[in-house]
Amino acid sequence: FELKLRRAERELAEAPLRRLGAVSLPPAAPPAVGDRDSFNVCASTACTAFTRVGATVKYAGNPGGIYLDDHQVAGAETFDAADLQHFGGLFDNYLYAADTTAFGRESDINNDQHIAILMTPAVNRLTTDCSHGRIIGFSFSNDLIPLSGGSNAREMFYTITTSPATAQCSAVTRASALEAVPPTLIHELQHMISFNQHVLLRNGNDQDIWLNEGLSHFAEELGWRTVPAS
Repeated sequence: FELKLRRAERELAEAPLRRLGAVSLPPAAPPAVGDRDSFNVCASTACTAFTRVGATVKYAGNPGGIYLDDHQVAGAETFDAADLQHFGGLFDNYLYAADTTAFGRESDINNDQHIAILMTPAVNRLTTDCSHGRIIGFSFSNDLIPLSGGSNAREMFYTITTSPATAQCSAVTRASALEAVPPTLIHELQHMISFNQHVLLRNGNDQDIWLNEGLSHFAEELGWRTVPAS
């Protein structure tokens, strides 16, 4: 799935349309707790079609803003307010600083100085059979090209939320999500930064896929070294 997204991003970087993505949009209001919005999310691992989901801001930090899908799966465990503060605090206080110090800054195409983090069952549904692994989250630089089909025209990540077990997948429990989501955030932020630094700022080609992925795994190592042991 990551390979498909990175290949799609390389095609975006080479397309004339991406030059329009470097033009900033009118300033958007920063997220506030209780705000509602709707987003396009990949409908399959091909990410050529999108499903629309509604979500509400549960954490409004700087620069992170966490949106929780309004339609959670019946039978799933639920996050409490402290869990969402945990995700947001880790991102704002440790993960963001580690990535931006090492790799540079992300874009801000909608001028809200924030990065949206959408936690949605739509990401859980991307994995229909977990016997070979599970998609935990992703970023897609299509969102940084406002006129591209399916673009949310902002900086954002998508992550799993809690879900009950199915015949093909074990449950995503509250505890397992608390462990899996933070390294995904720092991993995906590197991809976002890379696209901005190579394509939007310098008008060049996207980073080589193997190196782009390697640097995101290195970002996870930086995060592991940065976040205090609990």
